[in-house]
Amino acid sequence: MTCEAWQKLGSLFIDGELSDSQSGELFSHLSSCIHCRQFMHSAVQIRIAVMRSPTLAVPPTLDERVSKIRLRPTPARVPLRIKARHFWNQRFLVPVPAVLSAGMMLLVAIAISIASLTKSPRENQEAMTKTAYMVTLPAVEVQGSYPIDKNKAQ
Repeated sequence: MTCEAWQKLGSLFIDGELSDSQSGELFSHLSSCIHCRQFMHSAVQIRIAVMRSPTLAVPPTLDERVSKIRLRPTPARVPLRIKARHFWNQRFLVPVPAVLSAGMMLLVAIAISIASLTKSPRENQEAMTKTAYMVTLPAVEVQGSYPIDKNKAQ
């Protein structure tokens, strides 16, 4: 068990709600755990202080006075409704560069979509399939000898 669980058992022991077998297990743990022992010591000290404190006398008319207090009824919560007219008349504080960049992105997106929609499907297919031509040169035979630069050869 964790110390937190043992401390809960300690609270139950102080309140007199722990069985004898559980009390034995608790005291066995307390003999080896200083943290739980300190907790039990503090809890017992608090219990003693509460028991020694004088009881407060409550005036007999308190119940009558409390029962005569009329509570104001709380208004029912109305769900928040946004009226379209009010929403569009509202002003928003947005930085100008943010608005301009959002507008530019929107224009670019519209231009790209229009460009892709105006091409016919055949043009799109042709644009996607391109023919590549490869040119090769015939083999050449070299006759003769070339002077070798002795500095580069080493």
